[in-house]
This record gives sequence, C-alpha cells and structure tokens, in this order.
Amino acid sequence: MNGIRKNSGKRLLAAGLVLCVCLGAFLSFWAAGGEDALGGFEIAQESEPTDILLLQETDGQVLLVTAGFDAAEIYRFDPAGGEPDTLRVEGAFGWAAVRDGNLLLWDSWENQLAVTPVASQPLETGDPIAFSWAGVTTMLDSNGTDTVYGKTATAPRNLQIMQGGEYSFISYDHEIQFLAVDENGQPVVYTDGVLHVGEELFDCPETPTKLLGGGVFVDELHTLRRIGAEGIEPMFQLPAEPVSGAICRNGQGTVLVAGDGNAVMGYAEDGQTRGRVVLAGKPLGVCPLGAVYRQDSALYFAAFGSAFAVEEPTPGPTEVPTESPSPEPTEEPSEEPGGDRLFELRGNYLVARAGTGIDQLRAQLYPEAGDIRDAEGNPVASGLLATGMTANAWTVVVLGDCDGTGTVTGADLREAMGWCLEEKPVEDAYGLAADLDEDRVITTRDTVAISRMLSGEGSE
Repeated sequence: MNGIRKNSGKRLLAAGLVLCVCLGAFLSFWAAGGEDALGGFEIAQESEPTDILLLQETDGQVLLVTAGFDAAEIYRFDPAGGEPDTLRVEGAFGWAAVRDGNLLLWDSWENQLAVTPVASQPLETGDPIAFSWAGVTTMLDSNGTDTVYGKTATAPRNLQIMQGGEYSFISYDHEIQFLAVDENGQPVVYTDGVLHVGEELFDCPETPTKLLGGGVFVDELHTLRRIGAEGIEPMFQLPAEPVSGAICRNGQGTVLVAGDGNAVMGYAEDGQTRGRVVLAGKPLGVCPLGAVYRQDSALYFAAFGSAFAVEEPTPGPTEVPTESPSPEPTEEPSEEPGGDRLFELRGNYLVARAGTGIDQLRAQLYPEAGDIRDAEGNPVASGLLATGMTANAWTVVVLGDCDGTGTVTGADLREAMGWCLEEKPVEDAYGLAADLDEDRVITTRDTVAISRMLSGEGSE
C-alpha cells in the first residue's frame, strides 16, 4: 500500500511539473499577445540591474551604454551578433550622447564630460572636459568637444556656455526647462512656451522631452511635433509614454517606440502603424537596428531586420485612359461594423456613433486606442462606448449620449432640451454629444435630431 502511494505521489509530482512548464509557456505566449517573440543574442551579464543611457546606430554598428552606481559600460557590436567591443569608464554617469563622432558621458561627481571617440579601434577614452562654471549642473549637452552648454541649479534662467576654454552665458526671461543640441550642432532651449533653436524663436505648447532628428521631437504629452517653416507643427500623439525615452526615428521616417508590454511599435509620420515586433523581454532601449531587453540577469539585443522596412512601390505600366468615364456613381463608405470607421477624431476628442462597441474601436484603432477607461478612470474591457470615457489621450464623445450611459434615451433628450433653454455653450464632451449640427451651440435643431435618433428615423 505504501509503495502504491509513493508511486502515485511521483506521478502527481511529474504531472505538476509538466503543468507548470505548460502554464509558463502559455503565460509567455499570452504576454506577447499570442505572437512569436523575437529573440536576440546576449551582450553581457549583469551583477545588478543597470540603467540604459544610450542605444544608437553608429556606422552600421550598435553602440550601447549602461550605467551602474560608480561606472559606465560601453558596448559596440554588430547587430548580427558577435563579441562586442567593450570599455569600462569609472564615474557616476547620468547622461550620454554621440556628438561629432565622440561619445560623451556626463559625470555628475566630477562635473565633467568623459569623451570616447566612437570611431577608434578599439574603444578608448579621450581627454575629459571639465566645466568651469560654478554650481551643480542640472542639464547639459555639447556639440562634440568644442562647445558645452549647461544649466545649473543656482542660475536656472542662464544657458551656461563654455567654448574653447572661454566662459559666457545667455540669460532668458524664464527658467530653462529643456536643453539639447540638434544634429546641426546648435542648442535647442525651451523656456515657458517658447522654443529657442539657435537664434530662432517658436511658440511651443508643451515641453519637449527628446529630439528625434530632422526637426522632430516628442513632448511631455507624448505628442510628436516638427519644427517647420511656419512654426511648430503637431504630427500625431503616441498611444502611451515611451519606456524610459525608448524612442527613435529610422532613415525611412518611421518612428520606433517601446511602450507597454514587450512590443516595439513602428509608426509613419502621420501616425499610421507600419509594424509591430514582440520581443522575448521588455524593451529597454530602441534604435533603428534593433532593441535591447533584459532576461535572466543579462542584456540581449534583438535585431529588427526588415520588420519596419518600407517597400518602395514598383512602377507599373501607365494605364491607357478609357474614352468615356464610368456612369456608375462612387459608392458611399459603409458605416456597418467591418466597413469604414464608426468614429472620427476631432482634436482631443474621439467622436463615435451611438451603439459603437469598445471591441469595434479597438479593432479599427489599435493600439492607438488600446487603453480605454470610464469617466472615473477605471479600465473598461467590453461593452459600448460612452461619452466621457477616454481612449488613451482622447476623450470619447458618443453622438446623442448626453449623460454618459452609452445609449441614447429620453434622459438624453431631456438633458439636451434643458441645455437648449439655458442657451448653454458647448464646453465639454457631453455638450459635444448634444451638439449634433456642430455649430457650437445647443439649439432646437439638436433636440430634434436626438428625438429622431430615439424614433429610429436617423442616426444624427
């Protein structure tokens, strides 16, 4: 009897182990969204987690900089794999950038820049640049080794400049909130709604957080903007905040960004999705050639290959025009699920038809509208869209749904009639839901339109 129990216990243990393995594999597959994860090759083992200061493409190679408590590790390697060229630099580093062929590391302990020529074989440290200004440096950048720009805690309105050993400064009316040097070597400074690019001034609604090259930057609201001839032009809004600033642009105008989960998304400059790659771990840094992730106390690099490549259109033969145009009229877009979109974007609002389901919105605007929450900020997974919900950065407006229930009822009509008598201006999502003729005022025309919706005579 004891032997039977012992064997049964072994079988149960083995079955449990198999179940755990299967469950682990399922959870990994589920976490990746049911997609095959893109693996990579190991770069280095970590004795303790480090910060990713820089991941950048340099002449077809990848440059990775990590920082621990008292030193930085520099890795340069081929994206296809192989043993990386490495260099350890002692210091407390919190910022890194490649400027004019040099890797610059900001050492906050010594108040100086450590310089590493990235073209040298092997990697080697150059002469450090010590700052001559007084005070603790809080922001810093340089055009290479010629000019260093900084902001100190003691003079937050002054742009400190050290050029050729000479010290000077530029004073602004407001505190410097952003400082970087663009690819042309000129400083980009943001102060209270104004972006200073060299000697040019631009009105800028939000504080930049990172320059992406080509006059493109991302701001604190995760909106991509471009510095154009007519001023600062909005491009599109990211669905989520980039992970630790893990965002870049490649040579084909695709914006690569690491957001929630293990995915790296690629977007065209109009916001349309160009590709999606799921890694074997959470992306910590992104460059045009690939991404770095951590797994089992080691750093790995996964090369994107052609995942985000944009195919050039193949020119075809010129069609011979027909002598007579087709008499058939162009078909109107379908408004049924599975046809054209059931919503439109109006600034910060996402306007939907009554009866639009959350699953329909996700199917047609994923991942841009992947995070959907109710008016109180609680995540919502299913059901109907309702006025007052949010879809990432947009506020939802359901036409006719004036009370935020997701349906159009007599209560909505009574609400709109009350606003009509009060001559209430349209100020929020609920007012927009009642303003069906889009004249920014709630009138009897709007109440009649809602009444028609209730009777089934019209959708607006």
